[in-house]
Amino acid sequence: MRLDVVKDPSLDEFFGPALAADMRNSVYAGGDCRYCGKQLRDGDKVRLDAATEHFPTVWARHATCAPTTATDLASSMITPMTWLTLGLTIPTKSASSKPRQLPLAILNPSVDGFSFRPGVEAWPRSLKDYYLSQGFSEPGNLKLGTASDPHWFGSLNGLEFKFSMSPIGSDYIAKMPIAAPAAIEDWGGVSLILTHSIVPAEAIASEQDFRSFLHGGDYVQAWIPVRK
Repeated sequence: MRLDVVKDPSLDEFFGPALAADMRNSVYAGGDCRYCGKQLRDGDKVRLDAATEHFPTVWARHATCAPTTATDLASSMITPMTWLTLGLTIPTKSASSKPRQLPLAILNPSVDGFSFRPGVEAWPRSLKDYYLSQGFSEPGNLKLGTASDPHWFGSLNGLEFKFSMSPIGSDYIAKMPIAAPAAIEDWGGVSLILTHSIVPAEAIASEQDFRSFLHGGDYVQAWIPVRK
C-alpha cells in the first residue's frame, strides 16, 4: 500500500523537515493523481505538490505527471481528497456498570493529500500534533459523551454514519455494523479515531493488529454527537 515518494526540498522549506517527512510517510496507494486522475498504485513513484497561500494544501501526483495549464493546476487544488473509514463497535465495561458496546469509527481523512487551516504561525512536527491543536484528544484522554467541538456532529441513516468536522473536513461516511444503531442510541454519539498512520482496514486485520494499533498511539480521538 506504500508509495515511492520523491523528496522535494520545497516541501521541507515551507512546512519544516519533520512535518514534510510525516506527510511523505502518510500517502498510500488507492488515492488519485491530481493531474491525470488515475489511481496511485502500490509502489508508484509520486511527488507531493503544495499550494501555500490561503488554505495550505498538499496533494500527491505521479512523478511523471504535471499540469499543462493554469486551469489544470487550479482544478487539482479543489479535487476532493480520498478518505477511508471503517465503523465498528467494541465492548466496554467498568466496575459500576454492565458491559456496553461503544460505537467507534476509524478515519484516515486523506491517503493522497493534506489540507490545513489558514494562519498557522508555526508548523507542528507531525500531522498528529496538528490535529491535537485543532481540538482532538490524545489517545486515552477522550471524555466519552462530551462533544470535542460544538461544530462537529454526525447523523445515522440506517447503518451509514455521516459526520462533519469543520474545518477539518465534511461529509465523511462510515458504514457501521448491525449493532451500531443501538450502541449509538445508548451513548448519544460515536468515538472517532483519526489517523494518517494506517489504512483503516489494516488496523483491524486481526485482533492483535487492532490492539497493536491502539497501543501504538499514532492517532487522535474526538467525540462526535449524533443528531436525531
